Order: sequence, then structure tokens, then C-alpha cells
Amino acid sequence: MRMRPLVGTVLVVTGVALAALTVPTIVGRGQAVMKYERVSEVADADQNEGGIDWDALRAQNPSVVAWCRLEGTSIDLPVCQATDEDPGWWLANDLWGEASPAGTPYVDHRTGADARHAICYGHHLPVTGGMFSEIYRCYDQTEFDRILTGDLLWSTPMGGTVRLRPLCAMRQDMSYEQIQCFDFDDDGSFREWLETIIDDSTARVSGDEGLVARASRAVSVVTCSSDLPGQRDRTILVFVA
Repeated sequence: MRMRPLVGTVLVVTGVALAALTVPTIVGRGQAVMKYERVSEVADADQNEGGIDWDALRAQNPSVVAWCRLEGTSIDLPVCQATDEDPGWWLANDLWGEASPAGTPYVDHRTGADARHAICYGHHLPVTGGMFSEIYRCYDQTEFDRILTGDLLWSTPMGGTVRLRPLCAMRQDMSYEQIQCFDFDDDGSFREWLETIIDDSTARVSGDEGLVARASRAVSVVTCSSDLPGQRDRTILVFVA
């Protein structure tokens, strides 16, 4: 089996690194989150599952490569593509390219939205909520079972909408290498990799063996595990189809 983790890299998403949550900061976060609630109305082409008006969305930002919807939560967000030149740019900028404490969810610069394994980063915003805050404690089995009652709907212009089942979750240091695998020889090596991920997980779905046996792709969602800024721990959720 050939799986090539990129040693020495990190899961770069962080909680918003502010020394204190002042009133202006909290207000700014709330306003930033509300902008994304409005953009979801623009993106919805119709009432069909996963219907996205990509022309309308890319008119606002041509860097949008996916739409992320997690059933049973309010997570319903556009996703941009990070670049090699500035991998963490979307952590501090919104969909319209303006500085924002909420940032924009984005795909790791080493992979793509339609890849066999994509990593999607997004902030956890204490106090105000928004972005990926609802799932930041899903490394706990009780929270995993309570919150992850539906599927991840991952939509792209080329691939349409794929329904991915929640597989497992964990809390790891930002240097955790195993999740940073993007290059697999075949379905067999990909599934072996998933088994190693499950071994490291602290929460998993019932019947995970069956999901792994059928899996051909995965989306990992990463956010901060703490309400405190500047911490190294990350919550990682893995969804498979």
C-alpha cells in the first residue's frame, strides 16, 4: 500500500486568534456570519437536494469550488480553494475578499474538492457560533451521536452533489500526519487508510466496517477543538461515500 502523508505540515485552521472577546469583536463575528446566511439564498437554484446556482455563486467569487451542507445542523456554506502561494488566506477573509473574523471554509491547497480525499477547514467561533462551531465537540461520542444524525451533502460544479455518511471523529494535535494523505493507489489502499483513521478516532458511527468496505472517497472537516484562541488541538470529522 502506498499512502503518502506530507510530513512536517499542519492542519492550519485555528480558532480566531484574539486576546479577548470584546463587544466589537463579538458584533463583528455576528455580522460576518449573517453575510453567509444571505449568500445561501443566492446559491439555491431550486428546491431540489443540493441545487446550486454556480453561475450566481461564482459571480461573487470565482474561487468557490464546493458547497457544504450538513443535515441536522445549520452548516450550509460555500467552500473556496486554497492556493500554494497563501494556504491559509481564507482563514481571515470572507467570500468577497474582505478581512473577516469568520473567514471562509476552504479546501486544503494540496488537494481538490473532487479528489478522493478532500480536507475542508472552517473556524469554530465561540460565543456567536457560525461556520463549523456546531461540530467542534463531535470528537466526543455523545456529541457525535447527537449532532451527526444526517449526511454531508458535498456539491461541486463538476461532480454534482455527493451524499457522504459520517464515519468517525477525533481530537488531534494540529501536526497529526495521518489525516494528511491525498494520494492513493486504488480503493484498497484508500480503505486501509480509513481503517487507520478509525483506529485513532474517539467517536465513530455504528457499522463503520460496512461503510469502509464500500467507501471510494472521503471529505474530512476540520475545525478547532477549544473555545480558547491559539490552541493546537483540532476536531477532525471524516465522511465517506
